[in-house]
Amino acid sequence: MKVDYRRYVRLSRLREVQTSAGQYAIGFLLACVLFKPTAWLGLLTATAAGVFAFTYNTIMDHRAGQTVEHSGKALGPLSPEDLRISKHLCLGSLGIALVGILLLLKFSERPGGAAFLLFYLLIGFLYSAPEIRWKEKPGLECVSNGLAHALPFFAGYFQFRTPDIPALAYGLSFFFFMCGYYLLHCLEDRESDRKAGIENLCYVLGFERSINTAITLTGLAGLFFLVAVFRLPILFIFLPFYPAVIVAELTLLRKEDLGVIALVRKGGRVYGAVLFVVLFVRALV
Repeated sequence: MKVDYRRYVRLSRLREVQTSAGQYAIGFLLACVLFKPTAWLGLLTATAAGVFAFTYNTIMDHRAGQTVEHSGKALGPLSPEDLRISKHLCLGSLGIALVGILLLLKFSERPGGAAFLLFYLLIGFLYSAPEIRWKEKPGLECVSNGLAHALPFFAGYFQFRTPDIPALAYGLSFFFFMCGYYLLHCLEDRESDRKAGIENLCYVLGFERSINTAITLTGLAGLFFLVAVFRLPILFIFLPFYPAVIVAELTLLRKEDLGVIALVRKGGRVYGAVLFVVLFVRALV
């Protein structure tokens, strides 16, 4: 039987995983590490942990009767075959992540990377698990989304370096940015959330206050990024990204055009890819 690999890729939600796992690579590249095998083992582990978190979320959303209906993602209602594949991906990626964490504990110079990746796995579980389900706890779902993207960065950096101001400032910047972006993202999902009975933070705040809170969080992220820039000037070229996002959020507030969120998403992916290339070349030379 022919295997539909595109179906596996779609159900693994790799398009979303790459944002968090990519930050692991940013972490070890920011630490000027490139050729150490444990760095790339950690990247594999971070990717597997992300696949677990997202596929587990897919399965739990399916059980809760929630589907993704907006155009920002490829997933909609799951067929029985989709659900079977998602379960295999979830269990397989969890196994790979746990083995990777054990190997990192054994072979890495510092335990910080493995510890942060284990925390990342835990956040992925708490966000979606029945009875716990932080996704349905206003505030907790926002914080857990920020952590799920900042923790891989800290894992990649602290696996090779002790905490310092540039790394802490960059990690906090990404945390606050993703907390703000979550509020935009849940505005896209508000219809499916409403049908599933989920009263999350953007439901509590309403449309206007959600955008205003996102703007505040983006501004705070920009300030932390500015601190990182002062200690690591190579990051200066990425500073305009934050005011550009604030302009997009103000446009969303004024026009209530959810298409603006897709522009923020695409801009973030371009920003992440360029940052990876710049830090890769820096670590290479």
